[in-house]
Amino acid sequence: MYESDKHIDYIGIAYEGGLGVGKIEEIEVIGEDISVMDLGFNVGDNFASHFGDLLWFSPFKKIQKIFFRTPLGYIFILGSYFYYDWTWWPFVGKPLMEKIRANTEWGRFSDRYPSG
Repeated sequence: MYESDKHIDYIGIAYEGGLGVGKIEEIEVIGEDISVMDLGFNVGDNFASHFGDLLWFSPFKKIQKIFFRTPLGYIFILGSYFYYDWTWWPFVGKPLMEKIRANTEWGRFSDRYPSG
């Protein structure tokens, strides 16, 4: 029987049926070790992330259920939709993607994809 401190039933069932590895110590990592590689990705903060940090990591976490488990949560979805779809994409994302399509090998390659 599959046993672990962190037990997930379907992984145990698959493991017992010979459908893969179910124990972390049996996982074989193949290839180059990239755990210390810095790809230069930067995840920036914005108003929403600061507000989320307040609700998760400050004394305000006592009221987080009001925002995340009630219809008030739709405020975050609406805010994200407005910011990314109406503000960020047309003014930042789309011009950036047009520049990438025009000036990089990857961009020119994507232009050869069939449309539709």
